[in-house]
Amino acid sequence: MKYISLLFFSFLVLNNSFSQDAKVPAAELEKSFVEGHMRFLASDELQGRRTGEIGNRIAARYLAAQLEAYGVKTVEGADGYMQPVGLKQINPITAATLAWDDNTYNQKQELMMLAGSAEDLVAKVVFAIYGGVDKEAGTNDYEGLDVEGKIVVTNIGMPDNKRPMAVFQAMSKKRKWAKEQGAIGMIELFQMGKNFWNMAGNYFARPRMQLVDPEEKSNDFIYGWILEGDTGFGVAVKEKKKQKIMLNAMASASEMINSSND
Repeated sequence: MKYISLLFFSFLVLNNSFSQDAKVPAAELEKSFVEGHMRFLASDELQGRRTGEIGNRIAARYLAAQLEAYGVKTVEGADGYMQPVGLKQINPITAATLAWDDNTYNQKQELMMLAGSAEDLVAKVVFAIYGGVDKEAGTNDYEGLDVEGKIVVTNIGMPDNKRPMAVFQAMSKKRKWAKEQGAIGMIELFQMGKNFWNMAGNYFARPRMQLVDPEEKSNDFIYGWILEGDTGFGVAVKEKKKQKIMLNAMASASEMINSSND
């Protein structure tokens, strides 16, 4: 939650409600008044206000109480000032291997499995360029491919934007498209250098929070990256020299988190 923004919004609402001049609302704020709120919300007793935990819930209730005291109206149909938000905590995959021929790639080295689980899974792989589908533009990287029950291998991200944030943003869309084609998993060929690989590895090694997707029926879809370059895996798949892999990955257990917005 953006506590400072919420408090500032509350102050504006309060001042607006007492102002007789709608064009130039009176705004007089005492330093001690602001400090009182900030000291409470930043206090050690709230334990960092981590999403879904008790400190976060106390802070949310505190803000709701302030809004009520200021006379701010609630949204019709809402439960007071709280809006339920479905979140889940994704715990990192700690061990995984991908084998083809005499080659074995290990988690955190040449392999970064991010979702799904597998135990001695032998699956066919199919190269699908970027794994993109754009109905408006009339392009479909899956056209003419049979990926039903197979693992799709693609270049990382999308062709029009290779910036790190764009790669992250494309992840969910690409998985959705692959699922719609009947694939059981996706492995992206990481071609962005070791520095970003290490940075991403550190990020994904920690539990992370994400919104619950109401359309997602299970967390069985396999998804990860393989460090392209020295491995030669991508070249072999693209040239159809390699069409089967064996995959092992410890399940990425997720935990449902009850949270809310003010």
